[in-house]
Amino acid sequence: MTLGLLRAELLRLFSDRKVAVVAVLVLGLGFWVGSSLIEVIKPYTALDWEEAQRQSNDAQINLDVICGSGTSGVDCSSLPSGVAVEGFLRPQLNFEQFAITTLESTTPSGLFAVVVLITVMIGSEFNTGSIGTQLTFTPRRLPLLWAKVAASVIWGVCLMAFWSVSMVGLDVFLYLNLRGTEGLVAGGTLAAQIGRALLVGAVTAAMAAMVTMALASTVKTWVLISAGLVLSQLLEASKNLAQIAGLLPTTNMPSLINGEWTSTIYNGEGIRQEPTPHLDYGYSLGYAAFWVVVFGIWASTSFSRRNILK
Repeated sequence: MTLGLLRAELLRLFSDRKVAVVAVLVLGLGFWVGSSLIEVIKPYTALDWEEAQRQSNDAQINLDVICGSGTSGVDCSSLPSGVAVEGFLRPQLNFEQFAITTLESTTPSGLFAVVVLITVMIGSEFNTGSIGTQLTFTPRRLPLLWAKVAASVIWGVCLMAFWSVSMVGLDVFLYLNLRGTEGLVAGGTLAAQIGRALLVGAVTAAMAAMVTMALASTVKTWVLISAGLVLSQLLEASKNLAQIAGLLPTTNMPSLINGEWTSTIYNGEGIRQEPTPHLDYGYSLGYAAFWVVVFGIWASTSFSRRNILK
């Protein structure tokens, strides 16, 4: 792969009008999702405190009845003597918690945009035959393949950076309007969340480019992606989730976005089952690296042998 090839692929990606259209549409979806989360940063109103006080009073009455009768069989020595009103208020997040929650909720939409645009643009090169024209100027196929993958990775990182900055900007705007400047601070936790979004954008872009180059078709790529996700969702709903969670894309992707993944499973009687499935970030990074290598080998083999001019 030469810098000239990479520059040409980047120019092709960033100059396509579909990029701007899809980015704006999906960004609008992200803004809508982000705006729907504002309940967690709204200041408490007098009505909120009134309702919390009512629920607190009801809970106190129930506690007095249970512990006062002496026949309930409940050990009241470990229970608090009073019921705190604050425990009945809706959850309220500070700015950093709100920004992280927004990114966790909206990053999948950004990744969807990455996959759509890369698969459509690379797939269209096979449909229109322009990939054959490119090969007349670059007869060696592997440098062209890796230039497209590298350009896709750079583009995916740029899109997720734009996405993250836009979402945090929306969070700042909403927070300032609802809470003012008090508590408008963020630190390393938010920075780590943004970093994970950029990395998962790079991994997703690489995989999307490799699979599309291997199959030489946008439609076939989306059939494979859809089938894989549906199968993963079905397996995730099985009773053996604790044993197979590490093999599924629908469990590893949330881990890559949020830093970990955990699921609580209950049996038919509402009792939590053990062990509780859990994936840490390091494991999911290894999982992603494995599939990047697999798809890279597949794409290299398929693209090298494919009859482009048939």
